[in-house]
Amino acid sequence: MSKVWNIARNSGAKLLFYGSEETLQFIKEIHGKHPVEAQFIEFVNLDDFLILSRDVQKDDNLIIILSRKDKESYHSNMAKIPGYLNEYFRENSFILVYPMQLGVVDSTGIDYRNPAILEPIEKLDEIGKTIGKMFRR
Repeated sequence: MSKVWNIARNSGAKLLFYGSEETLQFIKEIHGKHPVEAQFIEFVNLDDFLILSRDVQKDDNLIIILSRKDKESYHSNMAKIPGYLNEYFRENSFILVYPMQLGVVDSTGIDYRNPAILEPIEKLDEIGKTIGKMFRR
């Protein structure tokens, strides 16, 4: 969420959040503490995903949060979303996010939730930001 907030803060873009009432409530709590221009729209039926195409403009960027197959929050229609994006949203930029979920280990066998590895990854992120700032100057 912090990355999405940074996009809004740094670009001045308006965020539109589509989600269940419970998810939107969670996001609204963050929004209350860190306000950015945003709108919240209840959207619960993934069968209606293509309805979004009537609201999405050519220069909009879609950030879609999905679940991994066989996890609690997975819905079978999530498998269709990459195809929908390729067919109906070609004019848009999009990012598919698969958040870390309990029991997920990548193909190398590394468990990225392990505290011993999180700190070095966070330090790498900070180093990347520092280098990026140097190039902007």
